[in-house]
Amino acid sequence: MIEKFADRTHVRSDIDSRQVAVYEDSSTDEETFRLEFDSETCVLTREELASLRDRIGTVLTRRAEFTQTTGRYREDGRYVVERRSSGSDGHRKVFESFEACEDCFDDLPRTFSASDLEYPGVTGSRRHMLVWHFCEHPVFPCSLVARQPLSGRKITVTDETGVASRADDG
Repeated sequence: MIEKFADRTHVRSDIDSRQVAVYEDSSTDEETFRLEFDSETCVLTREELASLRDRIGTVLTRRAEFTQTTGRYREDGRYVVERRSSGSDGHRKVFESFEACEDCFDDLPRTFSASDLEYPGVTGSRRHMLVWHFCEHPVFPCSLVARQPLSGRKITVTDETGVASRADDG
């Protein structure tokens, strides 16, 4: 929400019941802005605020490249898995979010092949691409078992307390 108050631009937003606001700061001679997040406040120049905006944008749209695949976060929140070095739409799968990609992985059995990937919009070579992506991406605890047929196996991950997570007997 942007409002005008006596020649001061005020941008305010609530994020999960946390307050975020940016004000033009007239307390100094140079053009500065006050960024308030909950009870924290910092004063930034226009250049610093623009740099912060660019860095936030970079984090939100980051891209990870692996040997066979890439994963990219889009500005609209979607997550795209692509065959590396391919510009064709036939070599990509767009998930509604990274969590949807994780759900796809979670639905797979402990040992899986490309034919086990029965997910909307995933057919043919996209199934093989996703097997590669799950095996390459560090978030997905699995490893490549065989290249023919292309297969992966989920790995049981334990935390420091010994509690196992992710790889079940499914």
